[in-house]
Amino acid sequence: MRGLARAGRLPAVKIGRGWRFSRRDLLKWMREQAQANLFQAKEERPGMEPRA
Repeated sequence: MRGLARAGRLPAVKIGRGWRFSRRDLLKWMREQAQANLFQAKEERPGMEPRA
């Protein structure tokens, strides 16, 4: 996680030598990543719908 935060790909704040992560921001980021993965999967396999 620190690598993603350092690269600016994960929402975080560096305080001193440690990283702080907001639960709300992380949950939002994870939902966005899941949506992006779902979209990518649909492009790779047209006609395939995920199971609910």
